[in-house]
Amino acid sequence: MTASPTPRIAAAPSSAHSAAPLSGTALAELTAALAVRELQLRTRLVRNGHAVPEADITHDVADLKDRAAEGAQQAVDDAEADVLRGQHARVGAALRRAHEHRYGLCLGCGEAISLERLRALPEAELCLPCQRTQEGVRRTPPAR
Repeated sequence: MTASPTPRIAAAPSSAHSAAPLSGTALAELTAALAVRELQLRTRLVRNGHAVPEADITHDVADLKDRAAEGAQQAVDDAEADVLRGQHARVGAALRRAHEHRYGLCLGCGEAISLERLRALPEAELCLPCQRTQEGVRRTPPAR
């Protein structure tokens, strides 16, 4: 049997913010980190889905403070679940891009995303310049 070829990232067009394409080792490292993160997020989502106690409906009149606290906690739990679902979706998308040999390329400009950025945020979809543009953040020179 022959080993399957190592996935390679297509060479990105050169520009001022171009980063080197990912090596097979870096791609394997980052894909493994994404898989671990995906499992962590899925586990937290499942746990959160079962961790919220259901309201006790056996009492006709519940204490208003308890109901308010339960409602507030439910809102926090729902917000956290929304964040986790979003993260889980981004990690899944990154794993699909890795499988399709497109991982590490910016979805905005097509340039390679820097290895440092991918190590910090393996599910990154945009290079730093495109991320800044999307967020409306401009790099200002330090005051002299």
